Amino acid sequence: MAASLAKHINFLRSDHVMFWYHSHPVYRESLSAILLTDTGPFRGTMRECYHEVCDDITALNDLNLHFLQKTTNSLVATIVDLAKGSCDTGAPANIQNLLYLTAAAGDHVTAGPSTHTPETSNVIPC
Repeated sequence: MAASLAKHINFLRSDHVMFWYHSHPVYRESLSAILLTDTGPFRGTMRECYHEVCDDITALNDLNLHFLQKTTNSLVATIVDLAKGSCDTGAPANIQNLLYLTAAAGDHVTAGPSTHTPETSNVIPC
């Protein structure tokens, strides 16, 4: 058991550790979550820069922003799918809609080109 856990120890460190205690009776502060990672400190320049002085906005270039856009779109598509919803606008994702979709997971959500309030609609523009 310890050897198996040792292979996955990076899931139990840093700022995402509490997400793994979902529904644990002792750790009620935990949150439901989807972990989507580009392996952070284990690839590219982050091998040297993770949590160092060079871990700054200089990495914000067109290539990295395009990667972030693709990652965000994948996350939105995953959440819409898990919520048994749909998204047909092709518009860029935004954080308000992403948070609404996350909160609605488990309920049927249809993402589309209309505005919404959580009380009155299950149609989410994304």
